[in-house]
Amino acid sequence: MEAGKSYQATSASQVQSHGAEVLVLATRWQRFAAMFVDAFTSGLLTLAVWYFAGLIRFPVESSPPFGDAVVMGLLGFLVFVTLNWYLMLRYGQTIGKRAMAIQVVDMTDEVPKLRTQLFLRYFPGYLMANVPVAGNIYSLADALLIFGKPRRCVHDYLAGTKVIKVT
Repeated sequence: MEAGKSYQATSASQVQSHGAEVLVLATRWQRFAAMFVDAFTSGLLTLAVWYFAGLIRFPVESSPPFGDAVVMGLLGFLVFVTLNWYLMLRYGQTIGKRAMAIQVVDMTDEVPKLRTQLFLRYFPGYLMANVPVAGNIYSLADALLIFGKPRRCVHDYLAGTKVIKVT
């Protein structure tokens, strides 16, 4: 993005000029729906992995021991990465973002490097989700920041990214 250009509000959506094209930020609902699709797809597969690894039994009767919880969190992240790495690498998308026709770009409007997406955008959230109390505070702050004018969450600021509509 050229120096001096900034976000401009127009009616219900925000746009950003980038040369001859206009980039439109993804709506909050598009981002929510994409997150829901991602959580559903990776969540179902993660439950199956946990079950076959012997980490959970149904019905679930109690919280897992700390060591198992750490392994479960890492396996969940691994499932998410396995499902989405190619789309993230090539298009800056997850399955949910692809379904909602939105993508992650950096502040220069390019698809961020895979390691940036994985370890600055996604992994901190997975890590923080397992920290009692602080994880809840992080998750709440992450979700609430979407209501700001730039529509960027904590993970967007950490990774230097934004989410736009695919044109």
